[in-house]
Amino acid sequence: GSSSCGGGGGDGVCSPAVGLWGVDTAKRAVKAAAKRQLSARFAVASPHALPFSDGCFDLVLSAFAPAPWDEMCRVLRPGGAVVVARGGPRHLRELRSLAGAPVYSEPKQVSAGQGEKYTRLELQRRYRGDALEALCGMTPFCRKAPRERKAALRRAADAADA
Repeated sequence: GSSSCGGGGGDGVCSPAVGLWGVDTAKRAVKAAAKRQLSARFAVASPHALPFSDGCFDLVLSAFAPAPWDEMCRVLRPGGAVVVARGGPRHLRELRSLAGAPVYSEPKQVSAGQGEKYTRLELQRRYRGDALEALCGMTPFCRKAPRERKAALRRAADAADA
């Protein structure tokens, strides 16, 4: 079904069978995700104006992306949960260095507002070849890197494949 979005600025999607949705501003990321998660639906949209009606979802997840609290709560049903995953101080540190982006020594300080609970997890993963290239394609500091830095990133991806 379709109904009007409360502050989302357009026609929203909401029905009893909304199911699993993914949203990204990058068309390339949406296409890649749609190939991996066949049971979900995807939209290219801003997290600041989600294309959904008010109160549609039981759970809203933002992973390593802008997380506008008011907009996430708008599409959340009463009693639902918002989960926000953020990078810590070592998040993509080597990639940031190769791209010439700032490397942080302290995590960004964020506050989600009411009812927040924090859990800190640490996961280390090495990206290689196509996975590294895909990660760079969806990472703003890689996309905005100067030409010589992009060449260094490509060399690193090629070396990881060897």
